[in-house]
Amino acid sequence: MPLTKWLADAARALLKQRRFDRMLERTVGRASTWVSEEAVLAEAHRGLRAVIDAPPLPLRKGAPDLVSIKAAEARRLALLLPALHEDASLAMYLAETIAAVDPRDEAAFELYLAVFWLAHQPTILALKALRATNIALHMSCRPRLARAQESVSSFDAIPEASLLHIRLVGNGQDCAYRFAEGVLEVPAGDSYDQLPMKMVRAFAMLAIACDPRCVVKLDDDHRIGDAAALMRLIERSGRSRRALQTGHLYFTPHPSGHNRGWHYGKCPDHAGNHRPLTYPTPMSWASGEYGYLLNAAALRRFPWAALYYRDWLGDILYEDIAVGEIGARLGIQMQHAPLERAVSALQAY
Repeated sequence: MPLTKWLADAARALLKQRRFDRMLERTVGRASTWVSEEAVLAEAHRGLRAVIDAPPLPLRKGAPDLVSIKAAEARRLALLLPALHEDASLAMYLAETIAAVDPRDEAAFELYLAVFWLAHQPTILALKALRATNIALHMSCRPRLARAQESVSSFDAIPEASLLHIRLVGNGQDCAYRFAEGVLEVPAGDSYDQLPMKMVRAFAMLAIACDPRCVVKLDDDHRIGDAAALMRLIERSGRSRRALQTGHLYFTPHPSGHNRGWHYGKCPDHAGNHRPLTYPTPMSWASGEYGYLLNAAALRRFPWAALYYRDWLGDILYEDIAVGEIGARLGIQMQHAPLERAVSALQAY
């Protein structure tokens, strides 16, 4: 490839990435500052007005009229806003449809974020009250919550003010934060095959509710190793203004050259339990086996991914590969930092 073309392609990619970063700052970053239902309702009404009043666009041959489609759904959503809590699921469905049909429409994405905030207001305000700067998110499930609590307890050497711990499960229905238990529930299944959806929806919720400087993703079998080493990684990650994922990077020897049967025997109710994973994967990603860190700029990608990649997330099976693929497509820079010194794992599954 000629050097001039390589430079032009690199410059074009950088400009697109900066444009995306600025859009996420205006939308997800701003949503993370919302604290008043009245103010968010006003945001939702502004978003509805922008979608309903959008001027028509000239249509190319075969193109659907997305402007009219979004406006019709927005009018239905406007009727629900005065009593949104009575039918939050339908309001969320309409907001998702309006935004998902056209990712270029920033007003529609802002409308979705406002409806998301209103539909999940109790959970968001409960998480916001924690005032967490850094969060350790312990991926688990209901049957293994005691094991996850053992993981939390192993971090006693780190003050809660420096690292707040949340255990994560899926309930398949809605979001909730159980303050007394320190448990976050998200609307994903609690089984192995739902881990990507569970993690992405948890990251999305934390981005909107807490906007932490850094989230450390851990499994319920992780235990603290060198607390000082972990805090150094957290501080370094949190200082970066670039979207950053830090962890033990795995590099495939060739495309999709990884264990494609890791899920065998782990998800008995899933149709693919004994069928190899046949999705494309990135050439490298941060292995979930060791845990990994995501900074604030990286977390802001996840409300976007939870909306626009929802169907794929329901089928990909492997949480760390899903996060790696999201990072590769949405501009999260990976940084290799072996976590074995900072965090250890039990050998028994």
